[in-house]
Order: sequence, then structure tokens, then C-alpha cells
Amino acid sequence: MRSGYRADMERVMNQQNTVQKRIQEEQETNGTFTVADDAVFMEYRHKLYRWQFDETGWHDTGLEDHAEISPIGRKGIALAASGNTVYAGKREGELFLSLDHGDTWRDVTEKLAFQYGYFEEILFAGSTVYVSTDMGVMHSPDGETWHALTDADGNRRIMDRIAVDGMTTYCVCDSGVYQADNQTSTWEQIIPELPHTPISFAIDGNTFYIGTKQNGVLRFQRDKR
Repeated sequence: MRSGYRADMERVMNQQNTVQKRIQEEQETNGTFTVADDAVFMEYRHKLYRWQFDETGWHDTGLEDHAEISPIGRKGIALAASGNTVYAGKREGELFLSLDHGDTWRDVTEKLAFQYGYFEEILFAGSTVYVSTDMGVMHSPDGETWHALTDADGNRRIMDRIAVDGMTTYCVCDSGVYQADNQTSTWEQIIPELPHTPISFAIDGNTFYIGTKQNGVLRFQRDKR
């Protein structure tokens, strides 16, 4: 009886270990997704796939990310898409651009405005793309020309989260909420220093919602301009 019980327990433990390894593998090799018009882009097992609403299966875009571990706070490839334009930021810091819905890719890393370690977020505001990194935020109208966003003193600010409202981009960090000025490549502070560390950021009309690590959600009204 005991030998049979031990055998059953070993079998259960082996099954649990197998399941845990599969879960860990899925977590390490699968990333986020983004939607643009009639297409969905999603990372699966280090490869970026595209699915269009009139297709019956996923299309391999040919973009792969071989990095084993994502940076802290960053899960997989950072993605942003608008129309036929797609940006994909790999875990180790290379930025790729596609102008044909992910059929072909071009490495634009060398064109970026400053050095950094990894990507936080990539978002579009109209035709302008914003790339948030662990060393600050930059923006570009076309993927060829890039500008660093700085504060009034000329310093790059490391932002925790980005949010877009129409054509306007906002960022949040411990020192407050900032609005981007594309003409001068500067941040204008519109809400002063926050009492808690932000971990999420959303905009609804004239209201900012900031999720914090210590004390739930903060709510601010912004001035109409």
C-alpha cells in the first residue's frame, strides 16, 4: 500500500513540476498585444504574429526576440501600431519599425535620441510616436528623426506611465503630471508632485485617474485649454 501511495505521489509531483515549467515558459516567452484598425499584433514564444479580421489564422511577421528574460516591469516586446505603421521594442533595447503592417521590418535603434537600457511603453498620438524608456522619453513624427523630451531645465525625466488623449500626450511620475509640447520637445508640468508612486494612468475627458502603489486611485481635474 505504501509503495503504491509513494508512486502516486511521485507521479502527482512530476505532473505539477511539468505544469509549473510550462507556465514559467509561457510567462517568459509570451508578451503583450496591440490592435490597429483591422489587425491584432501579439507576441507568442518570442515571435511576433499578426491576425487580421478577414484571415483564418495567425501570420508570422518574421520579427523575433531571443532575449531570455524581460526587464523588471516590462513584459515581452513593447508594441504600438497605427494604420500600417508598427513599432516593436525588443527586451534588450532594439527598436524595429514596419511601414507595411508588419510584412517587413527596419532596425531604427541607431537613430534614437539617447542611450537607454530598455523600453517601458510605446504609444501613438496622431502620427507622432512616443517611446518611454528607463532613461526618459523621446518622440518622432516618422521613425527617422527623434527628439528627447526634457523639462524646463533641459533634464530628461523618467516617466512611470504615458497616456494619450486625442493628439496630446501626458506622462506621470512622482513629481507630477506633465503634458508634452512637440514643437519645443519639452514637458510642461500641469499637476504638482504626487503623494504616492504612480503605477497606472488613464484619462477620461478632463479627468486624470492615477493608480498608485500605496493608496489606490488619485483623481484630478485638468483645466480646459
